[in-house]
Amino acid sequence: MKKLFALSIIVCSSFLWISAKDIQSNPILNNPEAVTTNAKYELVWSDEFNNNGLPDSKKWSYDTEGNSSGWGNNEAQYYTNARLQNSEVKDGYLYINVLKEKININLKK
Repeated sequence: MKKLFALSIIVCSSFLWISAKDIQSNPILNNPEAVTTNAKYELVWSDEFNNNGLPDSKKWSYDTEGNSSGWGNNEAQYYTNARLQNSEVKDGYLYINVLKEKININLKK
């Protein structure tokens, strides 16, 4: 029984050593930039969030059309349009905030 246990340890160790050696020799894992620099991708849209305040309205919009119908599945939530409390660009980041608050509309049909 001890011999079988020792043999299984040796076999498992060998597999781990071979796997580790393959990972170390993988050029993509050793150089992640190779994935993007060698690929032929073209950037078609971006936003670096260089402003502070509401998101750039030329790049971002607010989907509020389903508010009155509960979005077809009776969602008890309301999507806002251009409210700084809910979407704000600050210090290079876009913050999307979900708030629990009372609103003065009837979401039920």
